[in-house]
Amino acid sequence: MKPRIFIGLASLVILLMAMGAYAVWLFARLGSSVDVILRENYPSVLAGQQMKESAERMDSALVLSLVGEEASARKIYDENLQLFQISVNRELHNITLPAELLFADTARSLHEHYAARAETFWQTRDLAARRSMYFSEMLPLFTRVEDAAEDVIRINQKHMVAADRETRSLSARSTRNMALAVLAGIVSAVFFAWRLQRSVLPPIPAIDAAAPRA
Repeated sequence: MKPRIFIGLASLVILLMAMGAYAVWLFARLGSSVDVILRENYPSVLAGQQMKESAERMDSALVLSLVGEEASARKIYDENLQLFQISVNRELHNITLPAELLFADTARSLHEHYAARAETFWQTRDLAARRSMYFSEMLPLFTRVEDAAEDVIRINQKHMVAADRETRSLSARSTRNMALAVLAGIVSAVFFAWRLQRSVLPPIPAIDAAAPRA
């Protein structure tokens, strides 16, 4: 009887260990997915958004200069020029996806060209010439810079959505598997209790029969 009890207990222990190991693996996988989003993709999305916002403010500054607000327009432009450069450098040091480097480098290159032409824009004193330069050069360049920054945001958001979908799917599968494992544990425990009862109880009638009658 002892070997059968040992085998039954050992089976339950092994099942519990397997469930524990699976739970540890699951938490590691889920933690890894969240870490990828927080450590890699989210900072790139923030950098891309900052690039877009800075580019938009720079464009607004050029427009503001066309209505005579030169001093405040130049101040806004200079502040956001620096913010854009910080953001694009941050993104270039956080490349984690295929094609992301191309988008980030395109944004940097286009912005450098935009900034160079903007210096010519600021040095142009003739309002008509400045207005013509804005619509023929600066506005199209700004649109291309904004599109490149949007590409950085889009590729990282797409990966974040895919990682989130994979995490949710893994969690759902794991919940089902854990439920099945718990059910298997319950069935095994009931079966073991039944077998143990069968092993222990049959000798009792024989003992009772062998006992001396009063």
